[in-house]
Amino acid sequence: MKKSIAVAGKLRLPLKPLIYMKLTLLLSIFCIFNATAGTHAQTVSVKMNKTEIAKVLGNIEQQGGYRFLFNSRLKDLKEKVNLNVNNAAIETVLDQLFSGTSLTYKILSNNLIAIRSVNPDEQDIKITGKIVNEKGEPLSGVSISIQGTSKGTVTDNNGNYSLNVAPNAVLIVSYIGYTTQEVKVNNQNVINISLVASEKQLDQVVVVGYGTQRKQDVTGSIATIQGSEVSKQASVNPISALQGKVA
Repeated sequence: MKKSIAVAGKLRLPLKPLIYMKLTLLLSIFCIFNATAGTHAQTVSVKMNKTEIAKVLGNIEQQGGYRFLFNSRLKDLKEKVNLNVNNAAIETVLDQLFSGTSLTYKILSNNLIAIRSVNPDEQDIKITGKIVNEKGEPLSGVSISIQGTSKGTVTDNNGNYSLNVAPNAVLIVSYIGYTTQEVKVNNQNVINISLVASEKQLDQVVVVGYGTQRKQDVTGSIATIQGSEVSKQASVNPISALQGKVA
């Protein structure tokens, strides 16, 4: 038996159809809201002439709809383009923007778009390796950086490291007390390095008096006088007490 409700004391409507009407209305409003929001998030307007692709991407990000993930070393990002679109889908914009270049893209979740190059020379590879000294002992804390960039890493307690680099990158390997090396990746995935102790000792620190000096700055010989020897002298002048004992 269907339940009914009274309206104004006279009209009685079935309860279930009324609930269905309310649910249908709510779903309709929800769908319209999502469709409007989705359309707004997927449209982009850009009008830029003779502008680097990287700057065009920055302009799109400022509109608040999308974020881009890319390697700033990609050459084609510096290509200057003309782009004039109004309320266009992001796919349309990027297809026009990357036309004639080696750049491609993939739309990820949360409006994040990854950009990479189809040029094999610009696709990063992961390299791993171990850095040891002349005796084969692992060195921890060795700095490995990519030449021309601020990107790098350090070795762990076992001398191991891993890093994503371009196939033609050059590694700068440096460690205190050892000679800095430049190592070409040459599309290798495993690069083990043996560091050689540096023969330069000019930066060693020598304690002099109440301060310190670098060894290369000390031009004369250094002598040590015990306080007991000075106290044996009758002179109250410390300079006279040192006469004949040091050069």
